[in-house]
Amino acid sequence: MAGYQIIRSVGAQKKNAIAFFWPVKYSNWSMMTVIPESLLMTEYKNIAFDLVMVVLFFAILTAIVTLHFSVRLVSPISNLANDSSQLAEEAGFIPVDHLNDLDLLSDSLRKMKDHLASNRKANLQALHDKEEMNKELLQAKNIERSITPTKFPLFPERSDIDCFGKLIQAKIVGGDLFDLYLLNDNQLFISICDTLGKGIPAAMFSVIVRTFILGIANPVTKPGAMIESLNNKLCLGAESDMFATVLIGKLNLQTGEFVYCNAGHPHPIVLRNNQTEEILTESHGIPLGLKRNLRYSETSIVLNAGESLILYTDGITEEFNELGVFFGVGRLIEALHPLHQLQTIDIVNHTLEAMNHFRGRPEVHDDTTLVAVKYLGA
Repeated sequence: MAGYQIIRSVGAQKKNAIAFFWPVKYSNWSMMTVIPESLLMTEYKNIAFDLVMVVLFFAILTAIVTLHFSVRLVSPISNLANDSSQLAEEAGFIPVDHLNDLDLLSDSLRKMKDHLASNRKANLQALHDKEEMNKELLQAKNIERSITPTKFPLFPERSDIDCFGKLIQAKIVGGDLFDLYLLNDNQLFISICDTLGKGIPAAMFSVIVRTFILGIANPVTKPGAMIESLNNKLCLGAESDMFATVLIGKLNLQTGEFVYCNAGHPHPIVLRNNQTEEILTESHGIPLGLKRNLRYSETSIVLNAGESLILYTDGITEEFNELGVFFGVGRLIEALHPLHQLQTIDIVNHTLEAMNHFRGRPEVHDDTTLVAVKYLGA
């Protein structure tokens, strides 16, 4: 049996010793060694001191490492908390005082999350509203198209007149409108208007103009008196600050006489049989809707069989190229010059092609309308 035994001294020096003993295998002997207690305790104290030093070293090292990483971790968290709090404050949230960095960061992130959720909901609503508006604009475009001639030839049963017109809108709806219809068997009514601006307000005003024109057009009343009546009707809504240039006229299909009144609209052009272009420079007053009780007169010209009347809005002449140069009346006449003998559909399409080539880009700057009326004779 192994063990140890303290041997106490009884002498004056009282030096104790410790005896360690253990059996020897396969014999009846035991081994024993005696070590002075002082020597053993000295070695124990040395080991204990070394152990304490090692533990203290690792404790200091751990503290240093912990402090280092805590500083590296806490500093970014503090900066992030401050930045997130500032973002939340800029978004309109009231800052909360007396919060530590982690609580401040958590509070700011929660507010920003709520803010993002609110923005997402608002964006989805705005997208829905935009889709609904686009649907309504397309409906408005269809309505606008329904009141503008689009199915040509307009009078396939007649051999005394050939008409064609095209309206190109800068936006989904616009402020240009034109109309061609028979007042009776012998009179063709012609109107074209251009409302200030483009888009929905201009389109609404143009529809109003067209509605009033339909109400005043008749075989007897002169174009000047029609324009006066139309102007007074439009001036009833003068607070809208909208106005329109309008040209209306009546073409006698028996004689070729064209009587018209021009209220601030671009001057029509006549393609004569002698291969010349005549600009109808007569103007009869300012645009409509600006001032009540104005007087307007009219002008009469005669179209010979085979001659054409060209009507347009300023979207044609004020179209410009990449250099900012306008297409202008001169280039319009140049484009029309070789087209005298063509049908009206070809006159319009070739002229618009020339304008598009000059512009050099796909989109149009303004609402654009071009109408051609060829008198073929009784």
